[in-house]
Amino acid sequence: MEPDPDRADCARIEILDAAAYSEGMRYAIEGFLNECVRAVRGNTKPLFQSEQVARDHIRIRMTQSIADFYGVPAA
Repeated sequence: MEPDPDRADCARIEILDAAAYSEGMRYAIEGFLNECVRAVRGNTKPLFQSEQVARDHIRIRMTQSIADFYGVPAA
């Protein structure tokens, strides 16, 4: 996990050796992360979304900023 350079106050996960991952596996990872958020926060809105950037590259990004997720007003 690292800061997302394209979106302020967001994080992303890059899987760079994902050639063996099927599309179903990508969706399973995305679903697992969103279910963890739902179980801890009780929030049903998905926080993560995945995309197949290349055959061996999966990117998982936050759908909203950390501040928005926690309900912190913008500075």
